[in-house]
Amino acid sequence: MSGVLKQGFLTKEGAVRRNWKKRWFVLTADSISYYKGEKDVGKKEKDLGTFKLLEVNTVNPTNYKKQQFCLAVATPKRTYYMCAESESDMKAWQEAIQNQVDVMKGRPIGTTAATSQLKKNQPPISRPAAQSPTSLHSGMAPSPINGGNLAPLPDFSTSSSATTSSAAYANAAAVAMNPALASLSSPGPAVADPVIDAAVQAMDLGPDTAEKVTADDFDMITVIGQGSFGKVVQVRHKKTGQIYAMKMLNKRSIVERGEVEHTKAEKEILQTVKHPFLMCLHYSFQTPDKLYLVMDFVNGGEMFYHLQQEHTFDNLRAKFYAAEIILGLEYLHQHGIVYRDLKPENLLLDAEGHIKMTDFGLSKQGLNDPDARTKTFCGTPEYLAPEVLQGQEYGKAVDWWSLGTLIYEMLTGLPPFYDEDVQRMYAQKMTAELQVPDHVDPSAADLIAKFLDRNPTTRLQDTKLIKQHPWFADIHWDDLAAKRVMPPYKPPVTDTASIACIDEGFLEMTLSDVKSNPNDNAQAHFDDFTYKSAAQ
Repeated sequence: MSGVLKQGFLTKEGAVRRNWKKRWFVLTADSISYYKGEKDVGKKEKDLGTFKLLEVNTVNPTNYKKQQFCLAVATPKRTYYMCAESESDMKAWQEAIQNQVDVMKGRPIGTTAATSQLKKNQPPISRPAAQSPTSLHSGMAPSPINGGNLAPLPDFSTSSSATTSSAAYANAAAVAMNPALASLSSPGPAVADPVIDAAVQAMDLGPDTAEKVTADDFDMITVIGQGSFGKVVQVRHKKTGQIYAMKMLNKRSIVERGEVEHTKAEKEILQTVKHPFLMCLHYSFQTPDKLYLVMDFVNGGEMFYHLQQEHTFDNLRAKFYAAEIILGLEYLHQHGIVYRDLKPENLLLDAEGHIKMTDFGLSKQGLNDPDARTKTFCGTPEYLAPEVLQGQEYGKAVDWWSLGTLIYEMLTGLPPFYDEDVQRMYAQKMTAELQVPDHVDPSAADLIAKFLDRNPTTRLQDTKLIKQHPWFADIHWDDLAAKRVMPPYKPPVTDTASIACIDEGFLEMTLSDVKSNPNDNAQAHFDDFTYKSAAQ
């Protein structure tokens, strides 16, 4: 490859799985690309990701997730975290990138460095805790169908994004099927305020219930997460002293991104479900510019975090988590709800080590009939069932495919068919033979195979049969549902209010923007959003 300014190995955080892998980075006059190794440089099909230097805003050293010699390269789309072998190597990469960014932007060399210096004390951008960065949302059309087989997937090899994102795939599929969506899914000028305001005014988010509360009824303690539309804060109810998690959503962002219906669905589901392994909503209220959801504070950490730390779970621990999730899915399905986003990021552990399923933004209500189907293309790439990829109508069977994927990941460290190239992963999911490592318990492997049946009509999904499977022979389901079974792992928290398992990047964030902005009067009222649990 000609025009190489600097190249070498850096350890990079992945965009989808958030694991760290060594990659060969190449800095050229106008971009940064990375490959598995030096031998792949210059081969388009081996390019794992490229982003343009014109997109780079800052290049900062960071202690992100306690990584050493790490750089945060910030662009409007994403912050790339890449770690060097030594401090001198990190500084060399920082200087090389900063200088070339200045050259590309036609400004004196050192400008980017000065900007970075001003921003270096700001909290590092961290992965959202309560809302998934890779989930696909409203307005996404089904993937195209080609003769009943998986359609050719869009080519993102020239994308400026470092990796092919699930949202990019869904947007491309949506526009292909409905060109009118192009103006909604493509970057461009924001929707005019009058249009947004009219949309907000027309929204009805469900019935009011019981007495109202406001933000003034709670003490704000600390930020514990950040999602696409706002922060999640640990709060204390002033009257009762009860600790909760308060999710704050910016109304304007919700409307601009067409997420009103998903916000409504999540609120309705949280308000409806009452199950020991499902997140519960206690209050909801709003201000002129924000929506507030006050939920259980679950402090044992994401399963994703624990899986990253330990790589795999032993057979007993994986079985325990799977069994509690089965009870949660059974409850949702009995109430006509398909979850659609089962993954480690959406599974929390409570202080004792029990599962709590959260984030119902992609869930679908109203599938009460056993034959009820829906067709929205949504989910997270590794966990999407084949029928979703093919654009077919689908039902609750997609959740059992996702559970099979999760069990496989808990026992092996990665989802089946996993590939950093999302297109290859989709293709392998449709055609490759399932390979379960020999160290996996044979009965667990059998259950995984039954869940990962590509034919949804023959896939194992009858909860009675699932509970009778040999892998669960030692599970006492009534005791499990009553939380009388001791979890095999207890998170390192001292009590139900502890923040020991919360990412430090969140804890360092400011609380300054969590209260309502009294000057933002453009937002109309989201009708009937207020809620207070009858149990309060």
